Amino acid sequence: MNSINELSEQENLTVTAFRESLSQLNIQDNLYAEHYLKEDFTLWRYVLAKSNEENPLDASKDMYVNSVKWKKDLSLAALCEEFSLSRPISQRSIRSKFGHLCFHGGMLPIKTIRNGPVLFERFGKIDLPGLAEDECKLLLM
Repeated sequence: MNSINELSEQENLTVTAFRESLSQLNIQDNLYAEHYLKEDFTLWRYVLAKSNEENPLDASKDMYVNSVKWKKDLSLAALCEEFSLSRPISQRSIRSKFGHLCFHGGMLPIKTIRNGPVLFERFGKIDLPGLAEDECKLLLM
């Protein structure tokens, strides 16, 4: 039996095939794509998410390409920094302040064993009626 930090032999073979199919793509200047190609578990999650599709590796590849493009277009790294709890509230953006009050839990100043961010949410804290009534907050979100 594998530990939670290990993939089975078949899972490793699938990840290897998926990685090879992705390496044939021409995704340039995308740090997310470069980083994720190195992470077996991240690639496995893409494969697993589309495992019930007719062509799972093709569907996983489409999902991967769309997600890394979206993260780059969104400037996800800058957004994570904006919402970081390591900055004093007085130095946060208005969007970050409203987001913290209405929904976002934050990002802890620690890393996972694979050097990823540790995020948390405040379940049930979002105030949808309040956001809907306040056009300023709604536009900032």
